[in-house]
Amino acid sequence: MNKKLRDMLHRYVDKYMGAGTATEKKLLVSKEETVDESIPADSQLITTEDGGLINRTILRISHQEIENQKNFESVIGMADEDLASRDEEANNDGKEMDEDWFNQFSRYAMGVSNEDMKKGWAKVLSREIRKPGSFSIRTLNLMSTLRRNEGMTQEERWITRYEEVRTFIETNKRNPSKHRIEEHDMLNWVKANRKALNTGKLKADRIEAF
Repeated sequence: MNKKLRDMLHRYVDKYMGAGTATEKKLLVSKEETVDESIPADSQLITTEDGGLINRTILRISHQEIENQKNFESVIGMADEDLASRDEEANNDGKEMDEDWFNQFSRYAMGVSNEDMKKGWAKVLSREIRKPGSFSIRTLNLMSTLRRNEGMTQEERWITRYEEVRTFIETNKRNPSKHRIEEHDMLNWVKANRKALNTGKLKADRIEAF
């Protein structure tokens, strides 16, 4: 059990949630914990002329924030379990995860409700704690964009990916690398399109762009 890295994770969560650095405190809602239904949902509702609109707004925001918190704690719990299953006693050279990176990660994690996606985000966090700098904030942005674009058409997804790869190459002055896990999706996309181009299967309107 990797206590040092797990304590580091708990400390970041405490700080992000404004709970100080009491790592010994239980941070996450247990799987058995349920909402206290003895408290009426409308106990704090406003009774004014505009109360209806205000109350609906309060209830909507409250519901959304509760769901966000559930998602966040679920991802953190999965990352905690991943760290606990590893043998490393410390992270890379004693370096710590960037606080801005974790804040950005947390905002994205709150919007992830799919269990498989949660596992993916949890592994990213676990890796970043063990080896800070493994994933850039830009990579988090791309991951979030891909999640949001699930409902796009195939053509829209191709254009989105094309723009991501083009921007990456222009910014980094190189192609995606097989040695960086966060670049594998872009690299595979490039390879697939090159193969389609060489075999004459790439759509005519994509050839010029590619």
